[in-house]
Amino acid sequence: MCRSRPDPGVLKCNVDAGFHWSINMTSYAAVSVDLMENLLCHCLEWFNPKLSVHEGEAMGLWNAMNWVLSLGFNNVSFECESAFG
Repeated sequence: MCRSRPDPGVLKCNVDAGFHWSINMTSYAAVSVDLMENLLCHCLEWFNPKLSVHEGEAMGLWNAMNWVLSLGFNNVSFECESAFG
């Protein structure tokens, strides 16, 4: 996994999904940071029922993109924990 700082003028949003088999749920977390890696905002959501790894990562990324847009941010780079491979 490659973690990098965003370019000047670009915000970075890290996204990761979690899979909670015992409670039949999936979650995702997204964190947005600036060039100096200062936390700007974060969110966490849960999905029911549990999703496959690829579905959970994709839903997390989709929701994170919508969340960032709803906050009025633009020029955002997204980084996911999964390789989708």
